[in-house]
Amino acid sequence: MEIFLCIFTRKIILSLSPVICVKGGGKVLATMKDVAELARVSIAVVSRVLNEDRSLSVPESTRKRVIEAANQLNYKVKRRQNRSATSKIKTIAIVDFHPEEQERDDPYFWPMVRGIELECQEKGLIHPVKFYVKTPAEFSPSELSNFDGVLVIGAEEWSGWDDFHHPNVVFLDHCPNVARYSSVLLNFSSAVKDVFNHFWRLGYRTFAYIGGTRRFGMDERESTFRTCVKSTVGAEPPVYHGDWSTGGGYEAMKLMLQEGAPLPRAIFVASDPMAIGVIRALTEIGKRVPEDVAVVGFDDIDMAAYVNPALTTIRVQPEVMGRIGVRMLMCPYDPNVPVQVVMPYQLVIRESCGACGSLAAGGRDFGL
Repeated sequence: MEIFLCIFTRKIILSLSPVICVKGGGKVLATMKDVAELARVSIAVVSRVLNEDRSLSVPESTRKRVIEAANQLNYKVKRRQNRSATSKIKTIAIVDFHPEEQERDDPYFWPMVRGIELECQEKGLIHPVKFYVKTPAEFSPSELSNFDGVLVIGAEEWSGWDDFHHPNVVFLDHCPNVARYSSVLLNFSSAVKDVFNHFWRLGYRTFAYIGGTRRFGMDERESTFRTCVKSTVGAEPPVYHGDWSTGGGYEAMKLMLQEGAPLPRAIFVASDPMAIGVIRALTEIGKRVPEDVAVVGFDDIDMAAYVNPALTTIRVQPEVMGRIGVRMLMCPYDPNVPVQVVMPYQLVIRESCGACGSLAAGGRDFGL
């Protein structure tokens, strides 16, 4: 179920249940439709006005007319009890399936955790407690029962989610079952396909992938890029791994160079810090980016616009993902209806790919 991001700014869940009112001397059931007809507006306008939804711009004269019509019919909105009103969130646990030392250097997961912490601070919640899971075997879900809400980051490889029970949990980055759990996700596959299509439109026909090491499974960026290349040129691209840092990208690129194979015309790198290391290794041997090798990164860190050449990359907003996760815990849409939020991304085209300008590939920026 995909919904627009703005739904989480609405604090009130609506109910269209009628209440009894006096009309023409007898008791009958009034509906929002009655109010809408009397006020000469749509039912949607009545719903939003009576529930004080300020996300809809309504002229004050219209708002006043709706309220007067509701008063005349003695209509009062019957609101469904909001879970957050009866069990206010105070304590949140973060379950993170990445090593703490790796997270500090990761431009994707670290801002996500920072967003959670900042949102908790701004909402007056207790500072969240972090559980770093080093191996799936050591994960004990029973420890989470003492927390009002749980946020899970990067839970690809734990196999016990079918038996996991918590009344208020939201998954970030990866969701084991979107039909059961609420989640905030990024469409990695779509973003990587946009990178590959951009390479292809620029006329590049040989490729390589450089990404960080993972303890659990294959990164979706890697699997998608390999599939794109194989389905188009008939063979998978060379793949190299390092740690998720500038040094890791540098060493992975040096390994590619040491093997002596012809250089690919385009390299997709799974993080911006690694991409900066790749560019450094190429320039050290006299190769020009993008004239000899085009490079595209992922994350759009602050430095990406200022390296030479400026780095083409996928812009994502992990801090916003963390913030939304907290808001979903505080104000769930419905405990029986899992909600999936798919975040926007943008292909930011700079100098390192051999093109210029900016192409919106997956939506616009969101600010909270």
